[in-house]
Amino acid sequence: MTEPRERRLSLWTREFRLSWPTIRRWETILIVFGIVARLAPYVWDRPMWLDEGSLAGNITKTAVFDFSKPLFNDQLAPVGFLIVERLIFRVLGGSSRALRLIPLCAGIGALFLMRAVARRMLKPRAAVLALAMFSLCDDLIYYATEIKQYSSDVLLALLCLWYVLRLKTTAKRSYATFACFGCVAVWFSFPAVFVLAGVGSTLIVQSLLKRERFNAYAMIAVATAWSASFAASYVFLSKLLVSKYTSLWVFWGFAFPPRPIAVGSTIAWTVRIVLNLFINPLGFNTPLGTWVSVVLPATLFAVGGVALARKDLARLSLVLAPILFAFAAGAARLSPFYGRLILWVAPFVYLIVAAGIELLGEKNRRAFAIAPASLLCFTLIYAVMHIFDPRDRTDPSYRGDLRRETIVSRRTRIDPIEAILTIASISMIGKSETVAPPLESPTDFGQTDCERLTIGRRRTIECLARPE
Repeated sequence: MTEPRERRLSLWTREFRLSWPTIRRWETILIVFGIVARLAPYVWDRPMWLDEGSLAGNITKTAVFDFSKPLFNDQLAPVGFLIVERLIFRVLGGSSRALRLIPLCAGIGALFLMRAVARRMLKPRAAVLALAMFSLCDDLIYYATEIKQYSSDVLLALLCLWYVLRLKTTAKRSYATFACFGCVAVWFSFPAVFVLAGVGSTLIVQSLLKRERFNAYAMIAVATAWSASFAASYVFLSKLLVSKYTSLWVFWGFAFPPRPIAVGSTIAWTVRIVLNLFINPLGFNTPLGTWVSVVLPATLFAVGGVALARKDLARLSLVLAPILFAFAAGAARLSPFYGRLILWVAPFVYLIVAAGIELLGEKNRRAFAIAPASLLCFTLIYAVMHIFDPRDRTDPSYRGDLRRETIVSRRTRIDPIEAILTIASISMIGKSETVAPPLESPTDFGQTDCERLTIGRRRTIECLARPE
């Protein structure tokens, strides 16, 4: 005699009537796996790749509070991140493990913040799914052990969202603390300004609609303090940390809308850049190909947006507004909306996708089993595989901006005028004071200044190839 249909369905397809200890057990399993997946590459201690070594030189060869010259080797990092890394170097030395300690701690801390945020945003089983996607994300695991600020970007974005969700709108001290947090965050994370702009505008509009004058005025004052701090950090960054000969804008040129502006090409860029979000950095790529792989997560994202809007439009705005601000900055060619630079977007999107799966589960129990299985199957395989097979980023395209599985068009062209100007600017850097002194092992890979400039020229020419 066959079992009833309800018993044949898996745990995830039933009504989620599990006890709180059982829910905690699933969350603990996911967090432990996420920690192990992040610790494994840290223990393996892979060699630094090109940009890691370049940024490490700016950490180990400069005094803690020395920002009198732009960062050499075409690097860019927040002031606060550089100060903390330089302090770590003074205390623990310049080994790759020491310099990767801050990203690792940020990656592990983000796991616990993701659990806390998901609990407040979603129903129990949807919260577990959001935590699962976050714990298994390939790029979140990788950048937790790279000497870059991307892992701390995620931590600060989640910390901001967590604080807003528990904000006591009647307490003046809460607003003062929130103002201090935002003023400090913009010095430690570039995308913090998008998160603060998104949550701040949401809280102001919400207070105005509810006619809560005290809350509205308080948030306007908080936003003013944030704006002043960001303006100071922006002036400091543009004047002291960025060389006038930098090729960063050329390097990231493919991530901006094409010029001259045309309706057709702009729409095509928008579709590619938005859909590419689900591949890089969210990691929903499968062997079926990029365009097929994005169908399910993009659909669940749209469904989740509808579900959250019906339940609480203000909470949807808290997670969606920062993404829209970042996209608007990319469309305005102010900040690339692409790849590792928007890694902080991952938890926000996962929350919406999990809400979409939850809504499908309410309509069709079997769909609640199929959807997460399809999304997490390959991410779980990649995560387990990379615990035992550490990755080396020896090829700049392997985990970055031109990786093969992205949706950016492969048909490219090179602008010869820009190539000549960029090579000339790099050559000028080689004669200026912005060039680093010869780096010592392991940050130089045995390269001389001339060899590093040659690599810089080649990489710049490769990245001058823009999608048509």
